[in-house]
This record gives sequence, C-alpha cells and structure tokens, in this order.
Amino acid sequence: MRSAIGLISLALLGCNAPATCEDHFVPYPDMISGRARTAKNGVLLDGMRAYAEGDHATASELLSTYLSGYAPEQQIRLYLANSLIALGKPFDAELQLDFLERDGGKVFKDQIEWYRALCFLCSDQRDRALQAATLIASSPQQAYKEEAALLAADLRSE
Repeated sequence: MRSAIGLISLALLGCNAPATCEDHFVPYPDMISGRARTAKNGVLLDGMRAYAEGDHATASELLSTYLSGYAPEQQIRLYLANSLIALGKPFDAELQLDFLERDGGKVFKDQIEWYRALCFLCSDQRDRALQAATLIASSPQQAYKEEAALLAADLRSE
C-alpha cells in the first residue's frame, strides 16, 4: 500500500514538471520520400530518408544543400526547420519558418504557427510559447489546435 501511494505521489509531482521541447515536438510527417528519383532531386530524397530515420544532422545538411542548389520548394523549409528543432537549434528553425511564411505562408500557415510556437518553447521563451499556443488553440480551423491546447495547459501549470 505504501509503495502505491509513493508511486501516485511521484506521478502527481511529475504533472507539474516544466513543459519541454521533447514533450511536445513531433516532426512534421514526411510527404516527399515517395517521389521518383531524378538527377535533380537525389539530394532531396537522401535528405528526406535521413529525416525519416531521425538523422536530423544529415537531413539538415542535405536539405540545406538542396535549397541552395535548386529552385527551392518552399515545403522543404518546413522539413529543414523541423530538423533544426530536433537538433536543438530553434532560432535557426524559426528563421526557416520566417522564409517559408514570406514565400509560401498561406499554404503552410498552420504548420508555421505551430512549429514557431515550438521554437519559442525550445528556446525557453515560455511566455511567447504560451501566447502562441493559446492563439492557436483558440483558432477554430487550426490543424494543431489540440496540440496547442496541451502545450498551453502544460505551460500554465508550471
């Protein structure tokens, strides 16, 4: 009985642990790897294979190479931003999201807002993360509404 009470106490104490990047960050799903390989997209497909395998160092290097060498597809910036978040480089990730917002923001609006909120969380800008998550959670059509509500609740409980 005593050990059960101890476990419950530990679980309750864990509920007030600060929200972390690892708790809330899930990389954007790979929707590119199924493309047929060509001479122009080999670097991209290799980068996306690394991305899918969780090798974000290789992914970020190859995706950056692809973006600088070819007419950039804006969605690649979203994957690069995700790899940078995974590597603990939220400021660099936020820069990629800024580029994406400027050049293709309407298509990726929900993703940009959510991953920017995660950049704030991962760079320990907790007030900004809470503000962004609250805004997302209150948006009726936002794709990351539920994830943002969980993040906001975690940040409020700290």
